[in-house]
Amino acid sequence: MNPSLTKKENKNRRRAKIFVGFLVSTSILGGISLVPIYDGKNIVFAASQIGSELPTLQTGEKIDSATHDYNSADISNGDSWTTAGTASPTSPNQLFSTTLVNNSLSSAGFALFKGTLDMTKPVSFSGNFQIQGTSLEVGDSLGFILTPLDVSSIQTGQTGSRLGLGGLANSTFLGRDLYYNTGGSGDIFDENPTNAWFSGASNAVVIRSTDSTGNLEYSDGKTGSYPVASAPDKGVDGNINETMGFEWTPTATDSSGVTGILKYTLIPADGSPSVSLEKTMTVASSLSLGVIGATGGNTGVLTYSNNGSTFTASKGTAEVTVNYLDKNTGDKLAEPSTIVANVGDTVNILNSSSQITTTSNYDENYGAPKISGYDYVSATPLEVANNSSNNVINIYYQTQKYTTVNKDDHGNTLSSTDGYKLISTTQNSSSEIVDNVSVTNNITTNIWHKPVNTIVNQDDTGTPLTDTSGLKLMSSTTSTPDATTGDTTTTVIWHKPVTINASKIVNLDENGNELTDTEGYVHSEQIRTPMVTSSVALNGDITNLTTNYLIWHKVVTKTVNVIRNIDENGKELLNTKGYDKVSQSEKSAHSTAENGDITVTKTLTIQWNKQNLPQKITQSIDKKVEIPSSEAQPAQQTPASSSTQTVGAGPQKSVKKTSQSTKSSKANSTQKRTTPKSSEPSSAVKVEKQTKVQKVKNSAHLNSKPEMTEHQKLMKVLKVESAGAGGAIGGMVISGVLWTLIQKFLPAGLFAFIIGGKRRKKKDEEDK
Repeated sequence: MNPSLTKKENKNRRRAKIFVGFLVSTSILGGISLVPIYDGKNIVFAASQIGSELPTLQTGEKIDSATHDYNSADISNGDSWTTAGTASPTSPNQLFSTTLVNNSLSSAGFALFKGTLDMTKPVSFSGNFQIQGTSLEVGDSLGFILTPLDVSSIQTGQTGSRLGLGGLANSTFLGRDLYYNTGGSGDIFDENPTNAWFSGASNAVVIRSTDSTGNLEYSDGKTGSYPVASAPDKGVDGNINETMGFEWTPTATDSSGVTGILKYTLIPADGSPSVSLEKTMTVASSLSLGVIGATGGNTGVLTYSNNGSTFTASKGTAEVTVNYLDKNTGDKLAEPSTIVANVGDTVNILNSSSQITTTSNYDENYGAPKISGYDYVSATPLEVANNSSNNVINIYYQTQKYTTVNKDDHGNTLSSTDGYKLISTTQNSSSEIVDNVSVTNNITTNIWHKPVNTIVNQDDTGTPLTDTSGLKLMSSTTSTPDATTGDTTTTVIWHKPVTINASKIVNLDENGNELTDTEGYVHSEQIRTPMVTSSVALNGDITNLTTNYLIWHKVVTKTVNVIRNIDENGKELLNTKGYDKVSQSEKSAHSTAENGDITVTKTLTIQWNKQNLPQKITQSIDKKVEIPSSEAQPAQQTPASSSTQTVGAGPQKSVKKTSQSTKSSKANSTQKRTTPKSSEPSSAVKVEKQTKVQKVKNSAHLNSKPEMTEHQKLMKVLKVESAGAGGAIGGMVISGVLWTLIQKFLPAGLFAFIIGGKRRKKKDEEDK
């Protein structure tokens, strides 16, 4: 025992030696010559490395130049594995280890090897598994899986009684079944005291497979069975560290697959004897490898590590079809080639060795063949999948070589033009001879500009701003991108809020109604308290508005009419009886009250003269006598007040009657529209009428009709004469208006004379 190693390391070394001896002996028996190498920690096997030369494809031919044997680096590095389910991620370029389940119920975690195993050749593999929990009461399963599925299609598995393998078709589990499930749940139906496998937590190890639908096989003890054995392990310090491994020995290969013997081995951590199981079965020619940990109702921490791992296998392969196509037309240029590649490797087809940029052991690099008259353009790398028909690579060629160079407007070469705008393009070309064919190399140089958005801050008067503190954003406008450069300018307008004190006047009437027009109004004595309101505008300005109210009174104008009677001396008359109206005049006077109301006083002044009856009667008779009888002209118009004034000289009763008679005569004159000419002799009639007037004045029986006084007779004569004179005046008025129409038929004077004669005749008859 090496004293420089820890107790744990010495135990691992001892277990590894035992396991190596087991594998070496098995390899010898199987005719496999392998030379194990132990470096103090890991056991590896020598294997050839990928050559540095770039093999070139030949159109229409198959090529197999890759190395198909695994070495220690292929299994131990973290970048050789991928995880799924609850397994923790891998750590590239480090010794691979992962936690499959971290103390969670009903969970399944996978660690899947990126390569595949060639099952037509012998395979051996081992690794370290660790259980942290209460003995073996930690879950459902822990061990290896072999499946024909590609690792990229495995995401999770069925937990509980399905060992994490349920759902993966034609797959196999090798390892610990940590919980016995009775009846139709899938485990052996009858409890087997021999291997101490009872219902509940279990120390059993098994080899179990799924059918084509992914259902786990089971046995009822009669129609079939699967290998199972008891493998107790108490562990050390509460942890169980075990080495598990398996061997595959192929025995026959046909169209249905590869038949062989699968052997599983468990080396317990407590030094107990190892436990092995074997099963003869038929599998696919290429299988994916993985490790799995799953829990159901029990849980714990299940981990796997490549510490102390061994690995001997050949890589699973698949054929990759390579097509040669014209990039511009898609036409087939040559017969396809076939590459026998390792599953999980990435196949790169390059134009020359200078294009090799990776050195990974999982890269298979090939050179593209030359096709006369064409230049190689590109080929998309392919990661080879297991048992897949999609392993196809298309190589594109073109008759002319096209080179594109992208630079920015500062002359810098661009690897990406995302976010740039093309501002100019130039082209030039050159020729080169390829396989005796002249190929034109077209070089396109593109100049790109990265658009810039310039932000300009201004106030609302257009003044540029360097500081916008305390300002309110009003608007932001981005210009249309420049057609050439794509540059834009964003103009941001700011405003500095201010406080504005304003006032206004509102005109109201005395009832509080607003007035739009104060015409016809005057200021009222009423007052109203001003009102102050504040408002904030969108630009942040604060306006304090004081509203002042003016009260207005509606001016009312009324008219007062006053009649003033005066005599010829200007003396006020209280009674105009016995007076004649001489003239009248009207004056208006305005006065304004304190509230603005206006009073208009209209004064009508009438001047009166004292009546002189005898003189007027004589003047009236004289005027009637002087009217020529031979002229047929209308009589002169006499004012209506003349008769009234003449009659007014006598007694009051006679005045009323004379006035009524005069009104009657005027009415008749108006109806007949003509007045007869006076036909009385001038001197004789005048003497006779004066005599009659004198007799009337001296008569003592004023009311006796048979014995009329001279005064009464005179009054009647005056009435008749007045009627005749009124008729003449009416005829003059009417004839003046209608003269043009009636002058051809009846002169107005003749008509007035006839009417007056009839009235006199009627009056004479009454006097008789």
